[in-house]
Amino acid sequence: MHADDNDDRPSELKDLPREIAPPAGLRDRIETDLGRRGLVASARPVLARRAAMILLPLLGFVAGWLLRPAVEPAHSHDEQPRFMLLLYGGTDTPSDDGVREYGDWARRLAASGTEVSGEKLADDSELLVGAPLNNPVRADLRGFFIVQAADVQRAQQLAVSHPHVKRGGTIVVRRIDPT
Repeated sequence: MHADDNDDRPSELKDLPREIAPPAGLRDRIETDLGRRGLVASARPVLARRAAMILLPLLGFVAGWLLRPAVEPAHSHDEQPRFMLLLYGGTDTPSDDGVREYGDWARRLAASGTEVSGEKLADDSELLVGAPLNNPVRADLRGFFIVQAADVQRAQQLAVSHPHVKRGGTIVVRRIDPT
């Protein structure tokens, strides 16, 4: 038995569709009118807030990802090890242009992108604290430079290029352990 078999409607009505979609925009007009009268709150602001809560963080993430800085290589400049170049011996006369020459060397390195700093040590500061040293060469320590290099071989290349070597000095290269 079919549900329409017990239908007492006239045959003309039986052929009509059971539901008819309302005209486009009718819901909007009714909702707007009821909202103006204060009889019902519109569902649109709630939907807009929910959409904003989802879309704004997503847009922020995408914008941050697009504007992120370029990834630096595995050994970026800041991550490279630092080395101390200890300068021993060499000529040391008052009329010497060593300070200027050493400074020029450091400025050339800095201009090429190598981080470098250094100081000349005074001759009159001999203070021994602690156990005596067995190595008398410590008295010949004239100054030091700290350089940033990719590895010990590069630090040694920098040391060989230092003007202290051509002045008869010796340079000891020591890696600085990060602390």
